[in-house]
Amino acid sequence: MSRRLDLSPAAVQRLLNTLSEHDYAEQDTERRYRLGAAVLGLAYGAQDQNRLIRSSQIELENLARAHGFNCFAGVRRGAAAILLLCVQGTGPIVIRANPGDPCLLHTTAIGKALLVGMSIAEMRELIGEGPYEQRTPRSITGLEKLASQIRLAQSVGYTTSLNESIMGVLSYGSPILDDSGQPVAAISVAMPRDAISRARFSEIGDLVKDAADRIAAKLGHTLAR
Repeated sequence: MSRRLDLSPAAVQRLLNTLSEHDYAEQDTERRYRLGAAVLGLAYGAQDQNRLIRSSQIELENLARAHGFNCFAGVRRGAAAILLLCVQGTGPIVIRANPGDPCLLHTTAIGKALLVGMSIAEMRELIGEGPYEQRTPRSITGLEKLASQIRLAQSVGYTTSLNESIMGVLSYGSPILDDSGQPVAAISVAMPRDAISRARFSEIGDLVKDAADRIAAKLGHTLAR
């Protein structure tokens, strides 16, 4: 192994010791190394993420094609949302984003959707009291107002972000919930604010919520909301 990796035997042994400590490698009865049990966790996690992307892509492409929305799917990693999927719409505004890009939890619809189900104490532990980073003059900068929006989102099934991340852009997000009601991921759509009449505000939110629920069902989650 040291020859193949072009490393000294001592360096390879240190790497193997570290992998073994975390169950990524183990020794058989003949003291040969093989993959450990923790690798299975990585494999299952990657498999679940691929299922999420495949299930989300169909719904997001349908929304983009039917309504011209820019569409996104993502997960929470620590105190940020990480995009997994970006589908550009046919509308007049294209939001440039790529899988792997981070998003703020407090200014974006997808970030807020990933906070659904959290208590104010849990949000405080995750992102603090504020003041939070202000992307625009409309960005939420304090915990109380953010928590109020999350409570409303839990009631209606979707989140909104109007001029909070990008001026002139309206976004809707909705969590993809597991059977315990916790977000495993979220989706969002974005469009120019001027392109949407106020009469359609709740209609679009329901479109996004219904798409998120269909994705959850494809992943095997059956919680009704």
